[in-house]
Amino acid sequence: MCASRKSYHLYLPPIHIKRNEKGQFIKGHVPCNKNKKGLRHSPGTEFKKGNLPANTKYNGCISLRKKQNGERYYYIRISKAKWVPYHRHLWEQKNGKIPGEMLIIFKDKNSLNCKLENLKMVSKCENLKRNLNRKKMQQSMKKTWKFEKLRVHYGREQQTKLRISK
Repeated sequence: MCASRKSYHLYLPPIHIKRNEKGQFIKGHVPCNKNKKGLRHSPGTEFKKGNLPANTKYNGCISLRKKQNGERYYYIRISKAKWVPYHRHLWEQKNGKIPGEMLIIFKDKNSLNCKLENLKMVSKCENLKRNLNRKKMQQSMKKTWKFEKLRVHYGREQQTKLRISK
């Protein structure tokens, strides 16, 4: 025998029913937490201003972190909430401030080898040339060139500034 749909519904006494058939609150409903802004159940054990958690790192602490691309780097804590890459910090301690258009790279491409002998300052332009993957770029440009030729052929607007004759 099949039970009816209504027999599965939860029965609530009329005092607790403050919703309509759709499950919405009815007009004039007063929530139970009205005028109780900031109700805290255990204020004695909550964090107080100035207190720090037990696992707070100290200034000068070196931590290993993973970037979104998967590369790992050491970071050093300079002050509260201020962490900088350890290799940059070492370079600045020895050679002074790093200009805005310059980068610090690892000669052996190992980001965990932070010895001064392994660090080198290069411009962003030099770094681009160093990391250029010509094969990958040629394949990408061939695809772009092909799509742009098709766009011109069918009279659509170009998406790049490549010069394509008709």
